[in-house]
Amino acid sequence: MEHQSVGRADQSPSLPGPAPLADPTTSDVQRPQPEPQGASSQPEAPQLPPFSPGNYAPPPIYVTQQVQMAPAYVVARQPKSMALALVLSFFFGPLGLLYSTVTGGIVMLILAVVVGIMTLGLALLFVVPACMIWAAVATNKYNAGLGAPPVQMNQIGR
Repeated sequence: MEHQSVGRADQSPSLPGPAPLADPTTSDVQRPQPEPQGASSQPEAPQLPPFSPGNYAPPPIYVTQQVQMAPAYVVARQPKSMALALVLSFFFGPLGLLYSTVTGGIVMLILAVVVGIMTLGLALLFVVPACMIWAAVATNKYNAGLGAPPVQMNQIGR
């Protein structure tokens, strides 16, 4: 009698897809073996094709322009009081004019000393009104430079 190896009748040809479940009683199915220590469970990285200059295209370069701006500083200065400028220049002459304009106060102080010595103090009758006019003009000019509205003569008494 010849001995032939015959497969089981219920086995179907192997198709792609999930593997059939193994019957623990059969001995022809291999059981998965544990991985040896030191073996990596991650798949290896795919091999890249060798570099060929004809297929290489460099990545695009995007140029952007950066503009640095200096920070804007706002200096907030209060407007000068017209009434205070007139009162100070009336009582203190050139020294009161220093409130409105330092340059004008120094010029009028030198002028008052020189002319006051020459006229024995009579020039002070002209220096004080000149200091008051200069104080009014300088205060108005200072406030206009700040963007404040010009002061009208009827607003001085308020």
